[in-house]
Amino acid sequence: IALLLCVLAIQGLDYPIAQTVSAELHNWVTMDLDENLGSLKFVQNLLPDAALVFWHIGESNTYAHPVFGTSISHAWAENEPWLVYSPEKQTEVIASASGEVMSVSYSDDQTATVRLRHSDGLETIYGNLLRCRVQEGDWVEAAGILGESDIVYFEIRSEGRSINPAPLMVAQP
Repeated sequence: IALLLCVLAIQGLDYPIAQTVSAELHNWVTMDLDENLGSLKFVQNLLPDAALVFWHIGESNTYAHPVFGTSISHAWAENEPWLVYSPEKQTEVIASASGEVMSVSYSDDQTATVRLRHSDGLETIYGNLLRCRVQEGDWVEAAGILGESDIVYFEIRSEGRSINPAPLMVAQP
């Protein structure tokens, strides 16, 4: 119970390192090993129901915000189906969930757009990265650093179409 309280306290902090630690702990508790090694899903049975609800364990579609400590400067809308984060200074952009880098493309101004595919079939798009740290084919864990930017365009897609990310997001930035 003491460990759970520490984890809950860390998750409530508004610091990038606290959010990264929290995401890594979440990944550790919910990770699956391959068939040869068995599964760690039994760990979920050891945690109180309150922890499972708090962490949304068992839900496949939960995504974190790609930038910590920054409010959304543009909300998702049907005619402009993306979120925009505008940090006060250049900051790290993280993967909202674990996934494979499907593509990294560069625009004329040399900013990068990264597209990740996740195990639930959804894709996330991270646009306007000033520095990109991943390449096509890389596997990125949740909260893994994709690059850096001072304005981040973020989108979640299902079957190639942008969807409202609000119901899928687990925490405010």
